[in-house]
Amino acid sequence: MKTDFKMILLGVVFILSCFFVFLISGIVQAQDEYVGTNNCGMCHPQEKKAYDTNAHSKADGGLKTEDGIGCEACHGPGQAHVAIGPAKLAELGKEKGDLKILVSKNNQNMEMCKNCHTRTDNDNIILAADDLIVDLQEYSELARSKKAQFKVTCTMCHDQHISVREKGGIKRQCLVCHTGKFKVEIKIKAMAGLSCEDCHMPFAVRKNSDTMVKGYHKGDTRSHIFGISVDPDYKLNDGTKHASLTKDGFARLTVDMTCYACHKAGISHDMPREELLKNAAKIH
Repeated sequence: MKTDFKMILLGVVFILSCFFVFLISGIVQAQDEYVGTNNCGMCHPQEKKAYDTNAHSKADGGLKTEDGIGCEACHGPGQAHVAIGPAKLAELGKEKGDLKILVSKNNQNMEMCKNCHTRTDNDNIILAADDLIVDLQEYSELARSKKAQFKVTCTMCHDQHISVREKGGIKRQCLVCHTGKFKVEIKIKAMAGLSCEDCHMPFAVRKNSDTMVKGYHKGDTRSHIFGISVDPDYKLNDGTKHASLTKDGFARLTVDMTCYACHKAGISHDMPREELLKNAAKIH
């Protein structure tokens, strides 16, 4: 009886050992599939140079193959891609063949950006305080804007490899698309010198810091909601620390988050909220 028990116990230990070895080998193999950003840079020096100035190289989160979020966090494991070899890759590139790496279709795949630039699993939720938006929700903000209806994506405007502070980081300006039937004119002459971003991408997001400039609460990062509400009853915070949505399902900026940047911070003459709402409805 004791011998039988020992045999059974040894059998169980053997099976568990095999399973453990299989599990570990799978993990090692998965890790070996990643080559690291520095290795990517050997064949892609321009992208690596741009990456080194990009916020992704210094950010926390995603797949960190070195410091920051590496190439493979977006493009997937690079081992199979590298194994093909430069000559064959050049040939496959011309033929639009399988490069064994993730490349967004027409550079317009937002799902890669969504992995890091959202805070919840629900695209309808944008985390917000009373007058500032929580950071790292650019995907969610864009998804709850009118631009999403027209299938505007992150990489239509941004070069994902270049910092927005560097030349080429913004590859498409607003007026490239806002022509023809989408052309937008500023009808208030006093505002003619303002850029689109001044009003539609205000510093309404708090990443690391925020400041009170007289009557204006300023964040340190630009918003990607774009639309501005002229409804006097609309509030950013719906009472649950989520951005309020209109009946059409859109989030909106308020005049407090946009107009106050000039008319409460001392850049232009002070103006009451009621008057700002009236003027906001007339600008375009």
